[in-house]
Amino acid sequence: MDTFDLKKYLTENYLFEATEEEILKKLEQGLKQGLGTAKALENEPVSKKDAELKEAIGVTLGAIAVGMPGILKLFSKISQGIGWLFGLNKGDGNMASRFLKKVSHSLHMTYVKLIAKGLKKAYPSRYDKNKDGDVDNFELKEQLMDDAEKIYAGMLAAAAIATGVSASMASSTVASSLKAAEIGVDAADIASIALSIIKRT
Repeated sequence: MDTFDLKKYLTENYLFEATEEEILKKLEQGLKQGLGTAKALENEPVSKKDAELKEAIGVTLGAIAVGMPGILKLFSKISQGIGWLFGLNKGDGNMASRFLKKVSHSLHMTYVKLIAKGLKKAYPSRYDKNKDGDVDNFELKEQLMDDAEKIYAGMLAAAAIATGVSASMASSTVASSLKAAEIGVDAADIASIALSIIKRT
């Protein structure tokens, strides 16, 4: 992503003059291109970070995310697919948020559920301590879905940061788009996860 030329990309793909319908179609295609990689999270191996959880060492959700090779692969796909969005209209965060709200909601839960499956496989010490293949209790099920929501949001924000958008702008844009869809994720949590992903890519 270091050599990614956003202006050139937008020009070559006619996005400086694209209609709203064309932008929405391209954004939907960009989000969908990560679905195959997300599906592979169902077979995510146990993470090396899981040992740290067993020892009750403080591990951030950002560290948990980048401790999964599948998450890093998924970020790469999503970043390639939607990074251009954050450069539209000179980086207008409101515009990016509006388009994300319209398109990502239809794919949102698909991604979150697949990320949750990957988390459960990668971190049994966090979600499946009795190793019976199921999350231990209702509270942990809620925690699992909450963690998956935050990681998905963090990946969207990381895609923006990779194109030169500031972490605060990226996280607030993604938080705003999710809030509009009645999904509450704190911008500070999003930024923390996004920066962790960026540092590992």
